[in-house]
Amino acid sequence: MYLKNFNKMVKCCSYDKSIGKGGQFQYIEDLKTSGFCSQKENGWIAVFPEQGTLVCQINSKKWSLNDENVDIEYFHDYSAKTTTFSIKDPEKSLKITYKSWWADRNDFEVNPIAASCEDENSEEDILGYIYMLINNPQSIVNLCDLWSKNIS
Repeated sequence: MYLKNFNKMVKCCSYDKSIGKGGQFQYIEDLKTSGFCSQKENGWIAVFPEQGTLVCQINSKKWSLNDENVDIEYFHDYSAKTTTFSIKDPEKSLKITYKSWWADRNDFEVNPIAASCEDENSEEDILGYIYMLINNPQSIVNLCDLWSKNIS
């Protein structure tokens, strides 16, 4: 399966969901993609359809975004310039704290009143995108349907 690079949408890689890793990124050209992925300091993060559900995979752990028992938190520590993302279901959980996408940007004004709800989170950070999805069930269904058509 090919997944688009979340940070550079003109590129994609072959993604092996059995181990939770992608290959070298290449230009998409005529390849059909089935989701997004990104390689971060914590490993590989991907969103793709699997067996009728939209899955969030971080390294080898998977969560169904369609599952009402999946809980996601996403918030910034503005003074430390870090973001914390946590995802859990009744069987497994993961918490990641990492440098915020806006930490080195001069064009971003910190607004603690925004309570980590900046519109740009879902555009700049794949984990912010996943957080946006969990709060938009219809988007999950739509993407699952759309991307499932591209899996060969």
